[in-house]
Amino acid sequence: MLATGADELIRADRFRAECQFLIGSHRIERAILMFHGPAEDRPTEALCSDYRRRLPASSSEDIRRRQEQDAEQIQRDGLWDGVRLEIYRCEVKTDGLVRFVQMHV
Repeated sequence: MLATGADELIRADRFRAECQFLIGSHRIERAILMFHGPAEDRPTEALCSDYRRRLPASSSEDIRRRQEQDAEQIQRDGLWDGVRLEIYRCEVKTDGLVRFVQMHV
């Protein structure tokens, strides 16, 4: 969880600090971040449990929009300076197939 929410500031800050340490100490040049959830045909059991926990009244579409907002926030974060950042969404379809879609934020 790299994106901050009002109720998750400490958790996000701790994770960011760990990422910043790893990026610097290992000289990471490329990072791939992954969101996941249902595809448009909406198998709700594919919803990310963390987003479901934090946004219990939200629909699949609301969570998808929030993930896009979070991806934008993460991309703007100074943590990634000098790192080629790629962000994908792993989408689960009703038939059980999975596709990886690059998020263009």
